[in-house]
Amino acid sequence: MTIRILIFLCLALAFTGCKPSTGKGKKLVGKLKKDQVVAIVNGEEVLAGPVEEILKTRMLAYQRQTGKPFPAHKIEQARRQLIEQLISETVIMQAVQNSKIKVSDEQIQERLDNAVEMLGGKDKFENYLRQTNYTFDKFKKDIEADIKATILMEQQMGAPTATLAEAKEFFDEHKEEFVLPESVDASHILIKVAADAPISTQKMVKAKLREIRKDILAGKISFEEAAKKYSECPTAKDGGKIGAIFKNDQSVSLPFADAAFALDISNISDVVESEFGDHLIFITQKSAVKTADFDEVEYKLMDFLTDKKKRELAEEWTIDLRSKADVKYK
Repeated sequence: MTIRILIFLCLALAFTGCKPSTGKGKKLVGKLKKDQVVAIVNGEEVLAGPVEEILKTRMLAYQRQTGKPFPAHKIEQARRQLIEQLISETVIMQAVQNSKIKVSDEQIQERLDNAVEMLGGKDKFENYLRQTNYTFDKFKKDIEADIKATILMEQQMGAPTATLAEAKEFFDEHKEEFVLPESVDASHILIKVAADAPISTQKMVKAKLREIRKDILAGKISFEEAAKKYSECPTAKDGGKIGAIFKNDQSVSLPFADAAFALDISNISDVVESEFGDHLIFITQKSAVKTADFDEVEYKLMDFLTDKKKRELAEEWTIDLRSKADVKYK
């Protein structure tokens, strides 16, 4: 389940052929104000809220990915889809509120911890909140609502789980998709430094890392111990261990990846700069391109297929809720 309230439910509904009509015919929706009422759902007003901000973000993302401006004729379609998403969220939240389901603080904290980990640690999580103008309290309340909605959906629709046999069948039919690219197992030591930090500060950080590297090579301290002592990354507690990095993985900083793949096993890099700061990188293993065996992917594949079943069930559930709701478009 995603961070924002049931966003996958809403997207499943909004981007399939079975989404409900906006009821607007050919009339343009046009640019929306945050406090503008776009629909009334079971007597509750639905405001446009962040529709235009989300639309702008999607348009910029499209332009970055394709190098072309977002097609003008699709702007209205995208705006309508976002309105449908808001209506679906409202219908789901009304169902949750009527259910009186309660969740424990422990359940919320577990989901919160998972969210922080998924976003790459505390620093990236806080950066995500800043970039999205999301307060921590709102984020936490959305997680609580998300858990309640999941419980309610499973109470009404069941909780599907993929079987080992289904995973094996999927694997056999899609073996070409389980080719693992070249990879390296990496650890690192990070000292954070801003790109616009004074030159003197940048030089000081690099000098400190080179001194650490010198001590490691001299056998005064192991890389693992040095990472625990000096690294400012959450991986420090694990001795700087990142794990496998795959070739052309765009989630990894390019300068970091280039340096990691250029290293020989058991070698330590010189200082490597990235947008996160300065690093020392240590490689413990290299793996060539290979096709994964089923036992290497069976559990992840079962998770993937279970999530797929849940998404399909969530779409069915949301459509059912929508069909019973009194929706009036404004």
